[in-house]
Amino acid sequence: MSKNQPTNETAPFEELREDIVSANEQIHSLVNHLNYQTMKIKKIKRIHEDFEHELDILNGKNDNSVPMQDFRKTEFENMGREFESKKIIGDITLTVEKQGRDRIAMLEKQLEDEKANAAQFNKKIQEEVIKFTIIEEALKRDKGELESIIKEKTEMLVNAEKMSAIGDLASRLAHDMKNPLTVIRGSIQVIKKTNQDKMDDFSLKRIKVIEDSIFRMAHQIDNVLNYVKMTQLEITQNSLVEILISAIEQVQVPQNITINLPVSDFVLSCDQNKLIVVFSNIILNSIQAIEMKKG
Repeated sequence: MSKNQPTNETAPFEELREDIVSANEQIHSLVNHLNYQTMKIKKIKRIHEDFEHELDILNGKNDNSVPMQDFRKTEFENMGREFESKKIIGDITLTVEKQGRDRIAMLEKQLEDEKANAAQFNKKIQEEVIKFTIIEEALKRDKGELESIIKEKTEMLVNAEKMSAIGDLASRLAHDMKNPLTVIRGSIQVIKKTNQDKMDDFSLKRIKVIEDSIFRMAHQIDNVLNYVKMTQLEITQNSLVEILISAIEQVQVPQNITINLPVSDFVLSCDQNKLIVVFSNIILNSIQAIEMKKG
């Protein structure tokens, strides 16, 4: 907004000022016109007085007759009073003042209406600002939550990529280790079978230690392979006791260890093969924790 451009509050007063200036200009023009007419009337009166004077000279003075000059002079004076500029200016001034007061009253009412509308508009703006503030705060919270989720998902993706690389490496290493263990296991079985009658107790115990070590290594390799495999669950209905029996068969149980199966059975909705691996690991960890003690 420029400096010369009036605001909404000062615009009515600017209009009033312009109206008053225009009225003053009209009054000034009318006064000039009235002054001109008054001058013409005075000139006519002088001409008439001169004419009456000349007429009296021609007719002679007669004190008993009614002087026409006085009668006509009174008539012209009345006419002059009717056209008197001060009276006309006063009437016009009163009219202009009344119109000005009416104009001011109308402008004041318009101003009050504008103030009321402005107050209502400001109230609506404040309500909208409050709504926008609430929405902005909600968007900020959502933005923070989304950033946290994106960060978490990114970390999970990075970890998944790392685990995938480790899984590929572990899978290759497990396969590379499993093949020599298979050869060792087969060789031990051949040696044990061909020299069974020739071996003493010490040799048989050592072969038993080798077999146990081969079994633990093979079991650990199988665990690694089962861990890195990204397979879908195969959910079926299975007996808990049968799962435990299969898990025990996966482990070489020493003589100092006793495993008591539950008397009552339950049907589980699960992946049988994966749950067998879980229970076999638990049983093997328990055997290793007990060591040579009875339990």
